[in-house]
Amino acid sequence: MRAKDRPQEDSFVAWFRTEKGVPGLLTTTFTHEEQRLSILGEKGQLTLWRVFAQVPSGRLECTTDELTIDESVDLASVDHFEHYTREVEHFSRVCLSGSSHAPSEADVLEDMKVADAIKESARVGRPVEIPLE
Repeated sequence: MRAKDRPQEDSFVAWFRTEKGVPGLLTTTFTHEEQRLSILGEKGQLTLWRVFAQVPSGRLECTTDELTIDESVDLASVDHFEHYTREVEHFSRVCLSGSSHAPSEADVLEDMKVADAIKESARVGRPVEIPLE
């Protein structure tokens, strides 16, 4: 998906199923705008608001025949870019101490394999297998 008037991809959503049949969802966004993710099921609906934006807030709505949940989180007191500061601080500590970085290089490589496979699957219109190592 692309944001209005922007050439780069702004948001990315992929649904997948593992070899064992377990469904999953991968989503990421670089938007600061409002967004919504809704999952509709046979017995109800789950909606997430603003949880994938870079603004630290969010809302969860869950409605079924037996249950209604409406929870919000608003961390207005958290500086908007504090999460970037924490990333830089962590990286600096790793460089100075020689300790391991989190996520590890192997974790990042595996994430990129998944992202590349999803993009290729969208391009060719069929599932793409990711070799397990």
